[in-house]
Amino acid sequence: MSTAPAAPDTGAATPTETSMNSKDMRRILASSLIGSTIEYYDFIGASLLGAVLAYPILVLMSNGELRGFALAIILGNGLVQGFLHGPIAAYVAEHFPTRNRYTGASLAYQGASMIGAGFTPMIVAGLSLAAGGGLWLIAVFWIATLLASAVAVRATPEGIERELD
Repeated sequence: MSTAPAAPDTGAATPTETSMNSKDMRRILASSLIGSTIEYYDFIGASLLGAVLAYPILVLMSNGELRGFALAIILGNGLVQGFLHGPIAAYVAEHFPTRNRYTGASLAYQGASMIGAGFTPMIVAGLSLAAGGGLWLIAVFWIATLLASAVAVRATPEGIERELD
């Protein structure tokens, strides 16, 4: 009776074996949960911080002092915008299936940028005119935008439970 030669051991896992044990899987799930939670509260916190700082930042930018303008830029761009834009890449990407993720995220970014950045100067100019040159309507617009984004993030289901297909 003849026997076939044994296949060399390559160290690769067979289809019935898994290279990931339950301890590794628990670590992956825990880090994903912790990361998603941090991103979620980072975005919500930055939205609320931006809403609180909206009027003070506008006053600092328009008071005619270089120090005030510099502080406004540090608070607005460095702090609020930094915390808002940190988690947004993962947040947007996780809402698209794997095969469409890059295109979906890119269209979402570009569309939001086109609408948000495109119309904001006209909106702010109109609000400034309506307020007689005052800043309060601009601050209300900024606050409303930030709070609407926080509500939208809060209302959107977590993407970790979605099938990746």
